[in-house]
Amino acid sequence: MISTALYEQYPESYMTFHVFGMYYYLMKKFEVSRKHFNKAIKINRENLSSWIMLGHCFAAQEESDQAMSVYRSCIRQFPGSHLPHLYIGMEYLRINNLKTALLSFKQAKKIAGEDPMVYNEIGCIKKEEQQYAEAKKYFNKALKLCRPGGAGWFKQIILNNLGNAHRKCREYRQAIICFEQCLNLSPNDPAVLFALAFCYHFSGDLDRAIALYHKGRAY
Repeated sequence: MISTALYEQYPESYMTFHVFGMYYYLMKKFEVSRKHFNKAIKINRENLSSWIMLGHCFAAQEESDQAMSVYRSCIRQFPGSHLPHLYIGMEYLRINNLKTALLSFKQAKKIAGEDPMVYNEIGCIKKEEQQYAEAKKYFNKALKLCRPGGAGWFKQIILNNLGNAHRKCREYRQAIICFEQCLNLSPNDPAVLFALAFCYHFSGDLDRAIALYHKGRAY
């Protein structure tokens, strides 16, 4: 087994514990995952990935105070990284503290202005504040910054956010384009299917809307 091989060949390597931390994180066994990330950090405190994942474990269990405490430790340990600021902002956004979240995202943007995730998160705040023109600007910038051949799931998130911003502005044609592109990346996402059905519905294409409503209910 891979686990036996890793422990036997690299028993003192922080990467061994990081790999198993990731495994248990994906299995949603967050307490076990934290133990492995803590061990990886104990072996190598310069290991940013394990610090970040330790914070993610707390965030996944909605333990915001502990998550932000870890991310703040990352800021002190890795002052040149924008990631701790980004994830602190995400935690503030999750608990609907929009102003403080925006401060964190702006700091992340100052450090690493070309990360599409930063622009996507700022766009989410603008959308929550009903500043849809600003939101669309940030989502479009995030799309432009996505690398060709990069993670499709992240591009789908941005397209979905952009589509919803257009939908809020009743720009149904533009929203349909975004949601159709989302479905190319994830054909059976019920949230996207319903959003697309809604747009066709209000555009007057009732047959297509009904078909999409039925398809969305199937999932």
